[in-house]
Formats: sequence, structure tokens, C-alpha cells
Amino acid sequence: MKKLLLILILVTTSVTTNAQYNGNDFSISANVNYTTTSKIFLTPNAPEEFLRNKNFPIEDILSYSFELRYRLSEPVILGLSSEYINDEAEGRNLTSPIFLVKDGFEVIPIELSAYYFFPFSTENFKFYMGGGIGFYFGKHLRSFGDVEFDHVKSSNGIGIQMSLGMDYLISDFLSVRSEMRFRDPKFDVTSKYSNETVLYEDRYYKLSTDEINTKINIDGLTFRLGVVFHLKLFK
Repeated sequence: MKKLLLILILVTTSVTTNAQYNGNDFSISANVNYTTTSKIFLTPNAPEEFLRNKNFPIEDILSYSFELRYRLSEPVILGLSSEYINDEAEGRNLTSPIFLVKDGFEVIPIELSAYYFFPFSTENFKFYMGGGIGFYFGKHLRSFGDVEFDHVKSSNGIGIQMSLGMDYLISDFLSVRSEMRFRDPKFDVTSKYSNETVLYEDRYYKLSTDEINTKINIDGLTFRLGVVFHLKLFK
């Protein structure tokens, strides 16, 4: 019991004496993100499992984000972030095997997180882990020839996300942030072609006028590098 009490005192002292961000209450960051992988499931409602799992992969995705954080207590900080993801890749897929198609997506994640700062953080290096919930809004992009996808509707993806990161304080009001984040959002998208025919390699082809259902899944790791500005709004 005495040993446990001593450990608690040491941990509390460590957190208190290394006040996070020198007592600043708010921070705002601008970030560049790299996500390893994602998938577009082309026929998610097909009766055969093979067709349901058939997907068009998109890798090496660059995006931009910002995040607002508020220091709730010394070891706990709340964060609200938003991101803009837009990427496409070219190839032949199951639903259009004779065409060279550019498939992609546009997604806006909004994520609410709680971060815990590790007691071994120092005056300049702040190590943390976090997690929370994310809401994901997006649409399926497709273009080939003179035709594109028109967005009809989509479900709102909801999922959990986790992160591990470090801030290096350059000054009392400026730091550099590196972070690794894992999330696995999935959401359904309904689209339709913008025209009934497509001009492709000097020939016209008939296109379906039916709505097309697909599923977007961003399942890769996200690595984040950002610049953080710290503010003290309350005295």
C-alpha cells in the first residue's frame, strides 16, 4: 500500500511540475496528413461474397487538416478536428472493364477526441495518446471520357479513432506535432452517371441510367505532421 501511494505521489508530482504547454489553455494546429490505404467497394450489395469484397484500392493519400484543442486539466486535453481528403486513381475495374476509369472519393472527417499526456513528458517534449469518435461525410468520384459521377446521397459514417503522438515545443506559443492515427470508417454512397452516353476513344457507348451503390472504406494508418499555435485565453 505504501509503495502504491508513493507511485501515485510521484506521478502526480511529475504531471504537476511539467505543466502542459506552460499553462496555455487552447491550441490550434494546421497539419499535412499521409494515409497509407483505402478501398472503394464497387458492388457491396451483390449476393456473391466475391463480388461484395471486390474493391478498387487507392493508396498514398495526402490530405490537410486542422484541430482545435482545449486543456481540460493538466493531463487531459479535448480536441475537435476536421480534414479534407480528395484523391483518385486510374485503372480498369469490375463495373467498367473496357474503360480506363478514374475512381476516387471526397471525404470530410470531423473527429472529437480526448488526449492523455504521459507523466514522463518533459518541458519540451509532450507525449500523448488519444481516442474518440469520428463522423465521416463524403462522395464517390468517377470520371472517364466526357462523363462524371453525379452524387445522389450517402450514409454518414461513424466510427472510433485512436492516436499516438508527440509535440515538441519550440517556444511557449509554438510547437511541432507528429502523430499516428488509426481509423476505419465505412459509409455507403449512391451515385449516377451525368449522361446516358459517353464519348470514349472516338466512340460513343451507352451507359446505365440506374443509380449505382458503392462503399468507401479508409482503413489505412494516417501519419500527421503539423504546426501548433498555443494560446492562453483564460487567466
